[in-house]
Amino acid sequence: MLACVGLWAWSILNNTKPSLVLAPQQITSAASSSAISLKGYERAHLLVLTKLATSVDTLRVDVYKAVSASATFTVAQTATFTGATTGYLEFEIVKDMSAPYIKVKFTPSATLTAGAVLVLYGHYSSPF
Repeated sequence: MLACVGLWAWSILNNTKPSLVLAPQQITSAASSSAISLKGYERAHLLVLTKLATSVDTLRVDVYKAVSASATFTVAQTATFTGATTGYLEFEIVKDMSAPYIKVKFTPSATLTAGAVLVLYGHYSSPF
């Protein structure tokens, strides 16, 4: 039984890749990540944690996709966090074969604290 649990845990660790998109910090204006390649992975989860100063502040998160790291990025997903002082947004990003690179842009309405982590997964099930 212990061997099965160990094998299962190893396959999860070997099949995923976490990366820090935005270190937890105060942001006062738009902040963008560098280009992130989804090549070799099937999907990604983007978790954005935020702490707003007031309940009327907002944080807009845009996920862009592109053909290459140096190409023009187009908006693929958008979400806005508002109404509460502390919380999170979660995106599930399915890799587009024709546009496997993404960028994430954070746009606050006022000074706030935010951080984001991207977890790539599906390393063994991705054919491209």
